Amino acid sequence: TQPTRSAIDRAMLLDKTQRPQSIEEFLRLLDGGDEIVADSDVTMIELPKDDKILKGKDESASLDRSVASSVASEKDSKGGGSKKWLFGILGAVMAVILAVVFWPDGGNDVDPEPPTPNIVIPADSEDVTESTTPQVVVEQKTKLYVECNPSGATVYVDGKSIGKTPIDGLEYPAKGAHKIELRKDGYITYSKSFTFGSSPVVINRTLERKVVEPQVTSAPVSNSSSSSESINGLNVRWGSGVTSSQKDILRGLIRNMVSVSGGTFMMGANSGDSEAWDWEKPRHSVTLSGYRIGKYEVTQREWLAVMGSNPSRFKGDNLPVERVSWNDCQAFIQKLNSLTGLSFRLPTEAEWEYAARGGNRSIGYKYSGGDNIGSVAWYDGNSGSTTHPVGQKQGNELGLYDMTGNVWEWCSDWYGSYTSSSQTNPHGPSSGSYRVDRGGSWYNNARGCRVSHRCNDNPSGTYFDLGLRLAL
Repeated sequence: TQPTRSAIDRAMLLDKTQRPQSIEEFLRLLDGGDEIVADSDVTMIELPKDDKILKGKDESASLDRSVASSVASEKDSKGGGSKKWLFGILGAVMAVILAVVFWPDGGNDVDPEPPTPNIVIPADSEDVTESTTPQVVVEQKTKLYVECNPSGATVYVDGKSIGKTPIDGLEYPAKGAHKIELRKDGYITYSKSFTFGSSPVVINRTLERKVVEPQVTSAPVSNSSSSSESINGLNVRWGSGVTSSQKDILRGLIRNMVSVSGGTFMMGANSGDSEAWDWEKPRHSVTLSGYRIGKYEVTQREWLAVMGSNPSRFKGDNLPVERVSWNDCQAFIQKLNSLTGLSFRLPTEAEWEYAARGGNRSIGYKYSGGDNIGSVAWYDGNSGSTTHPVGQKQGNELGLYDMTGNVWEWCSDWYGSYTSSSQTNPHGPSSGSYRVDRGGSWYNNARGCRVSHRCNDNPSGTYFDLGLRLAL
C-alpha cells in the first residue's frame, strides 16, 4: 500500500534520537505498525550525481517533501516478483534517509537563534525601541529676561540674588513657581510669583519711587496782591501771581462743583447680589453731612492750568486727566488751593458712593445714572479702548457725569475691609498700603463699573485709566 503523507511527516519531524534506527522500525512507522503488503513495482534509477530517487514506470520524478507519493502501483511486465519488491523498499528507505538528512530542519543541528533583545515599549508611544542605549534626560531650563526703569535693580529669585538688571536670557531650572523681586534703594520693591516652564519669563517694570505724602493745607490769604470774588456761592481769593488765563479755567472748575445734601444710605452690595465681590460686603448704613463734588472728572486743560504739564496718555483738553498718582493729586490740590484760596480735596469713599448713587434723590440704579450702562458710561463695550471727553453720557440724579466709566477716580481713604456697623462721615482706616479708587473705566467690563464696586492702588502708581474728581 502507498504510505500516507502524515506517516512520512512524522518520520521527518522526529528528533534525531527518536528517528527510526533500522528499516524495520521505519516501515512500522510508515504503516502505523501494520505489516506492509505491496503490490506495486518500483525501479531504481541512477541520477548524474548518484542521488537515488523513486521513479515509476512513467519515469517522472515525484519526490518533494512527501516521498511516498512517487511510488507507482503498476506491476512489472517481466514478473520481477519479490526481488523487485525488496529493491523498491530499499530505494524508498534511501530516499527517506536522504530527505531527512538534507531537509531544512534535518541533518546537522540548526544554529540556535540569537537571544531576543530586551524591548522597551513606552507607555505613551506605539513604537518599540531597544533598551540597549540608555536614555539621557536633559534638565529643562527657563530663560529670564528682566528689565526695569531705573536700571541696576537687584533681581532676587526666592530671596536669592541672581544679578542686576538688565538680565538677558539667564537660564534657571524650570521647577514650578518662583517669587521674583526687583529691589533698589529709594524705590518700592516689585514682587510677583511666576511659574517657570518651557516659555521664557519676561519682566519689564518701572519701579515706583518712595514718596513722602505732602500735607494738604488751605492757601493763605494774601492781603496785598490778591483779589477776591464770589463764584457758585464760594468766596474765591485769588493768589498772587495767578494769570488771567488760569482764572478763566479755574472759574469754570469752581462753577461745576455740585452741592450734595447730607443723608443716610446703605453703602456696599447686597448679600444676594450675584455680581458682587466679597470686598463690596457687608452692606452697612452710612450717614453723611453735606458737601460739594465735581460735576465732571478733572480735565487735562484744568490740570495743565495748575501744574504746567500734562502726563496723560490720551491727549485732549476736555479729556479726563490720567496717569496721575494719588500723591500727584495731592500736589495738584495744594497748588489749586493756593491759587483759589479754597479747600479742595479728594472725596471720601463714602462721599463718592453716595454721590454716584444719586444722593438723597437716588432711584437705586445699578450704575451711576441708570441700569443701561451704554447710556451712562464709557466702558470696554463702547469706549474703543480710549478715554472720551467728559460729560458726553447721561448724568445721574444729581447731574454728575462719568461717575461710571471713562476713568477710575481716586478717593482720599486708605483701603480697608467693610464692617457691618453703622458709621457717620467715615474716612476709612487710619493707615494702610493702598488708596481707594472707584467708578470703573473705559478699560473695564460692566461688572467692574457698578456703583458698589471698589478698587485700590499704590498711592505712587500711575495708570492710563485712573484720574480724579474734586470735592469741597
